[in-house]
Amino acid sequence: MGLIHGVMFSFGMAFSEPFAVLPVFMNAFTKSKLLIGLMISIIKSGSALPQLLIARKMQGLAKSKPILIKALWIRWLAWGFLAVVTFVWGSGNPVFVVIAFVAFLTIFSIGGGIAAIPYFNMIAHAIPAERRGKFWGTKQFLGGLFAVAAGYLVKLILSSKKMDFPQNYSMLFFVTFVVLAISYTGLSLFREHEFAPKNGKKPPLLRQIKTHLRRYPPLGYGVLTNILSYSLFLSLPFFVLYAKEKLSFPAAWIGYFISAQMSGAILSNLIWSRISDRVGPATVIRGAVSMAFLAVTMALFANSFWSYLLVFVFVGFFMDGANIGFSNYFLEIGNAELRPLFLSISGTLKFPVYFFPLVGGIIVDNFGYQILFLTNLALIAIGFVLSFLLCEPRRGDKECEITYEITDI
Repeated sequence: MGLIHGVMFSFGMAFSEPFAVLPVFMNAFTKSKLLIGLMISIIKSGSALPQLLIARKMQGLAKSKPILIKALWIRWLAWGFLAVVTFVWGSGNPVFVVIAFVAFLTIFSIGGGIAAIPYFNMIAHAIPAERRGKFWGTKQFLGGLFAVAAGYLVKLILSSKKMDFPQNYSMLFFVTFVVLAISYTGLSLFREHEFAPKNGKKPPLLRQIKTHLRRYPPLGYGVLTNILSYSLFLSLPFFVLYAKEKLSFPAAWIGYFISAQMSGAILSNLIWSRISDRVGPATVIRGAVSMAFLAVTMALFANSFWSYLLVFVFVGFFMDGANIGFSNYFLEIGNAELRPLFLSISGTLKFPVYFFPLVGGIIVDNFGYQILFLTNLALIAIGFVLSFLLCEPRRGDKECEITYEITDI
């Protein structure tokens, strides 16, 4: 059930890829890179908002699946409304489309934030730590194969003479809506392992967060590394626009870039899953951050279609490596009781990441793409250095051990 959900989710979202399809769609309504970055930031930032509240609620629950189910199907409905709005009003009322677009994708994003903590908690209870790398890797490998095919279909739909703008994008959103129904059905059938929470009054949430960040360095280092490595989001929404505006590549070639990114993800899973299971997540994180650095470097110097494809190959390597690495890292540090809280802390404090596209848009509008890429390289380099402060939970590093009780907080 976990694989059905993960593979179909990757397949469905490839038709509406947030950093490839959506920026070009929004570019048809506004030429301002700042506004494009702002809209993507608003859409993505919603996932961070509810996580601490959900983690607090889950501290006293034996099962978290009911929370997950409600969030999933609300997310699904949001995509259906997006497809309808784009089809019906896309040509005649662009302002309404942009407002609805931001509103429904914000709902989709907030639903993701609600679903994230119970989802990872269910996976952690069901799959042992030494097999999670294989699970994530298999999920992302198969999902990547489907997403490569989706990239080709995106090219066919966007270049089709039978569908004009915005009907072609409405079709992409509708396909996402249909495939997500399969994905969410799989996760709805996931058999959750019941967890017996410890009884007793929990300290105030903010006090817990401050204490854990102060007394448990692996959590703070993980959060900082996570933020800086995902500073790739500064440049990511603008890789496609740079290719279109500066390198004069046709918009229909977005499909090739999606396929290149998914191909990189597929290849990387053969590496990341093995490293995660045999060595540990911290090592995966270091490798993933280096891929982010290579992606921006290649964007800065590429001058042909084939060399620019490597940008997206490296992005694919980073995205899947970071997903496996950080997911397993925050699942393995601490203990089972603190897992939902640590996941929510990492997700909530990652909030600045979702505004990197906005900052990127400001930089492009005022200083150009070159300055954006150079700034991004500096931030990723700092993240790479910080990644060497992460302990390796699988190796039994003493730094990963918690030496205090939650009742001491």
